[in-house]
Amino acid sequence: ESYAGVYIPTMARSILEEDASINLRGFAVGDACTGTEVLCGSDGDFGPWWDLTFMYGHGQFSTKLYDEIISECTIEGLKHPKAAGGLSDDCNSLLDKMDEQIGGYYEDALY
Repeated sequence: ESYAGVYIPTMARSILEEDASINLRGFAVGDACTGTEVLCGSDGDFGPWWDLTFMYGHGQFSTKLYDEIISECTIEGLKHPKAAGGLSDDCNSLLDKMDEQIGGYYEDALY
């Protein structure tokens, strides 16, 4: 359950702060969302940065194309395109090239 990455740590903190009789030593959450910065919440302005970083980090497209994307689009523009005034046509063309290099995929299979 991805949102367990938000409510389980919150619950654990409450237990530690409010009930000293519970001997909580730790907790584990698999495949957890830990906040909106990684696309599991919504502030209405998420861009392709996290997908781009994930796919590049798993060797799914070339370093040359990654460098071109970063140069043209900027990291802040990729993270929050609305706040940055939108992505340029050249940036979108490079992102299309990235999608072509990646081809079809299932992200969980890349772990």
